[in-house]
Amino acid sequence: MNTSRIELAKETLKTHKENMRKTLEHRLQAAINQNDENLLHLLEAEMQEHSEHSQPYTVKGDFFSFIRNTMTINHAKMER
Repeated sequence: MNTSRIELAKETLKTHKENMRKTLEHRLQAAINQNDENLLHLLEAEMQEHSEHSQPYTVKGDFFSFIRNTMTINHAKMER
């Protein structure tokens, strides 16, 4: 019985993390679409806080570089 509770807790945590990731991705996309640098910085800090121990900093840095580049490209397209 104890093993099944542990497995259930692990599965619940995995589902929770996945839901948080999806929500954060949606919020990041909204910040990109709105060209909102302030919101992007807040979300970046939130992502670093939540993923501090789950992935190396270089991966997170590369991800945010990609987001900033995407915002720059989208902004340039909107100005045309």
